[in-house]
Amino acid sequence: MGPELLSARSGSFGEIENGPLWNTIKSQLYEPEVSYIKRLVGASLIQQNRLMFDEIASLRQMLADFKEQNDELATGLKRQADFRDTQHRDLLRQQAQIILEDLRSQAAAIGYTLEDLVPDLRKEQLRDFVFNRDKDLGQSGAGCCSSPPATPSTRPPSSLCGFNTCRSLVPPARSPTPSGSGLPAGLPLGQPLGPEALGEVVAGIREALEAENVSLLLVISEEMQQLEAQDLVRSSFGGRAARGEPTTAELQQFLHRLQDIVVSPGLRALSLTTSCNSVDFAPGPIRAAPITGGASVKRLQALIFSRRQQMVEEVEAAELGDAQDEAVLGTGAKQAFDPFFDDPFAVKANEKAAIEVASFLRFQQLSTVALVTIAFALAAAAFRETICDAIRSFLGLDSRVPRLKPLRSGRRIKVAILGGGIGGSAVAVWLRDLLGDEQVELVMFQNSPVGGRCQVIELDGQHYEAGAAIVSEMNVLFQALMRRFSLTRRGSAVNVPAAIFNGSRFVFCGISTAACCGVEAAAKLATSWKLGLRFGFLALIRLQGLSRSSSAPNFALLYQTLRDGATYAHPRELLSTLGHGCLRLTERPADQFLVREVGLPGQLVKELAEPGMRANYGGQGCDILHAFVGLVSICGGICSKCFAVCGGNVQVAERAVQAAKPSLVRGNARLVRRAANAATAAPWEPTFEVGYDTPSTCDAAGGAGSSPALRAAAASRAAAANGQEAEGLFMEAFHLVIVAHPLEQSMVQFEGCCAETTQVERQLPFRRCTAHFLRGTLKMRHFVEAGAAETRSRSAGGPYEDDPQASMPMFAPAQILTTADTTTPFYSIGLQFPVDTASRKDAQEVIASAERGEPQVYKVFASEPLPESELDKWFSRPKGSPVHTVDWYAYPQYAVPQSFHPFVLDQAGVYYVNAIEQVASAMEMSLIGARNVANLVADWVSQRRGPRGF
Repeated sequence: MGPELLSARSGSFGEIENGPLWNTIKSQLYEPEVSYIKRLVGASLIQQNRLMFDEIASLRQMLADFKEQNDELATGLKRQADFRDTQHRDLLRQQAQIILEDLRSQAAAIGYTLEDLVPDLRKEQLRDFVFNRDKDLGQSGAGCCSSPPATPSTRPPSSLCGFNTCRSLVPPARSPTPSGSGLPAGLPLGQPLGPEALGEVVAGIREALEAENVSLLLVISEEMQQLEAQDLVRSSFGGRAARGEPTTAELQQFLHRLQDIVVSPGLRALSLTTSCNSVDFAPGPIRAAPITGGASVKRLQALIFSRRQQMVEEVEAAELGDAQDEAVLGTGAKQAFDPFFDDPFAVKANEKAAIEVASFLRFQQLSTVALVTIAFALAAAAFRETICDAIRSFLGLDSRVPRLKPLRSGRRIKVAILGGGIGGSAVAVWLRDLLGDEQVELVMFQNSPVGGRCQVIELDGQHYEAGAAIVSEMNVLFQALMRRFSLTRRGSAVNVPAAIFNGSRFVFCGISTAACCGVEAAAKLATSWKLGLRFGFLALIRLQGLSRSSSAPNFALLYQTLRDGATYAHPRELLSTLGHGCLRLTERPADQFLVREVGLPGQLVKELAEPGMRANYGGQGCDILHAFVGLVSICGGICSKCFAVCGGNVQVAERAVQAAKPSLVRGNARLVRRAANAATAAPWEPTFEVGYDTPSTCDAAGGAGSSPALRAAAASRAAAANGQEAEGLFMEAFHLVIVAHPLEQSMVQFEGCCAETTQVERQLPFRRCTAHFLRGTLKMRHFVEAGAAETRSRSAGGPYEDDPQASMPMFAPAQILTTADTTTPFYSIGLQFPVDTASRKDAQEVIASAERGEPQVYKVFASEPLPESELDKWFSRPKGSPVHTVDWYAYPQYAVPQSFHPFVLDQAGVYYVNAIEQVASAMEMSLIGARNVANLVADWVSQRRGPRGF
């Protein structure tokens, strides 16, 4: 082998692309020569070079993997930085800053530092984000994630360290190889090498292998340096992530703790004690209280914008007036004054008259503009709600959720909805709007008819509302769904005379339409006059204006934030948006708030407001309900007009389920647990499992069939992998789990997830409420007898107490409410209208028929099922007329102060719609909770987008 052979191959060996040198050389030798040369050169050297070559290949593969992982980390950090710069996080930071400023002043007053009151501020990461100290750092580091830093190398490339320095191996006297043979010069064609030639070849091969060994060592060193450089890049990403901003969940938890500190009794007591010892009570200017709560930020922005617009209008009006003055005075100013022929006094008089005329014209124009502006302002104020409703109805802003961007190809989200009430059905249709038909699979677990506590009952061939029966005109989301599904309302303008019974007499009775010659307006006016005489006209005006007072919750702002995509992880955040004082309303009884802060008479609260609350919340009075529930009950009942859906309120839930088209599973969900492979699963794979029993699947339209996944789940029982709870249950995997029924009445158990929920005791059961439906007429005489018995059992308080007959109404009231001190076995008695009563004339006929003593259908609310013998004391029923009973737990048991469940049970994807019921229980409140959960799901999807996600 000559030097041309080795030098021709050296460049490719330096690049380490064609394998070890020995594999190339032995292909040019005979078999005996190969074994002889291998023995003389040394098998260990050849084996060492082969192993080093394999090591280089492994190092390059590792380097490629490192680069790919670092690119993914850089992309993730950039996406995380983009996500953190959101309006919702800025709003959380502004709320925290406002509360911290208030706490800083209180801490300074009592001799403490802010860190003593808020230990979380000792965390540098949270403190820098809240006080904007990391803004410069974030801007300087924003560009670092795009490309990793290059690592300089002072070593020459391995290609320069090839075998060009090898000495000549063969003497030049060798005969040349014939051209075109393709073999190197110096190799005898077809003849074996002699001993001398073999010795020269062995020396040359050994030197070439040693040079290859040195070159391989250099290449390994370079690969190790590049691996170290990639490791430094990964370490920089880790440090950058460690120095990053707190997550949205951490900010929300920090804000919850701040709100708890602000309303804590210990801080109030310490502040009062310190202020009494150190504050000087000398007169001085009163400092304005700081504006707190996230809701005030938008109001301040609107105020600043309106003031700027006002300044622009004033400048334009001033310029217009100056132009008019110049136009009026322009003719006289251009004429030159002639001292011989012109009268100077006449010129002065003309100029003065021109100025007066210009001023009059300007005043007249401004007056006209002002009058027109005032007229438009009054019209806009009078019809503001109508205009806003028309715009929202036309655009469909409240009934639909904006569609998200499409998911990656082949990705599909599977969601389990545990409950088919008004909240579960609404979140189903909004998730369908959010993700479309192809990107989400909805599975609804429901062991009762769709609608939950919103049902109808059949009696004598007609249907009546058995659950939630009334809707307020202030309920925006409910009315939006009605418009979406083309449902109509009924009973919004009918005069329903009501009476209030305290166990011994009727303290108030409304005026019947028949008593006013069939004129409903006269009956309503007479009822209002009678209310004013008993409770005071000013008190009634104050009660009617309670929904517009400063203490009332600002639901308009809440609806706007939900339309903008805001999310609330806890009911306390939602209360903060409704108003800064709304959270404190849940810490005081309703009677104390209405009497002491609102200034309502105690008699009005006891005899008018509290009976309505007892009927709405299962017998709970003002001393049990917290003030926020009381406000919702008054604003949605006494202070607004109410109606119902023609055909039944349950149609809203049924139409929503039909539009969402989920797979209905007729069974009880009993177990929610984290999947066994959740820790190693990809971001787009399901991480939760739901266990349920007695499954029977059908589609949303009512036909037979189910999804392939449901049929597969129903075909095989899951083994008990994590305990005895999974035995005998059908297990199915989901990405998201939405709990849409009360946890207080739930059979669902959590394993490996929802740690906070499993620790919370379900000590507050739901209030039992039994609805009795019967056909008959009221025995007004029995009310007199019951009143006489009650009068004998307690001291008389006036002529009505001595003679209950004197308070007896002249007709049978359509609705009878009871006070808290009554001994009657029921909360309320109400005349029922069939759900298909569409016209006012039909409703008036039902009321007139009941007043004439004809049998009609009544609903009796009580705390437990009443025997028919007890009902026969109060009603005269036709022979054989049945009594239908609906016994369920319909309302939460409220407490003061009120505890809450979070909306987010697990950050990985378990949400709770009915957490809103601890704030207030109503159909509209359930829809608010459902809209919030839909926004939380949209946020969950946005956080998991990317090459390895959705």
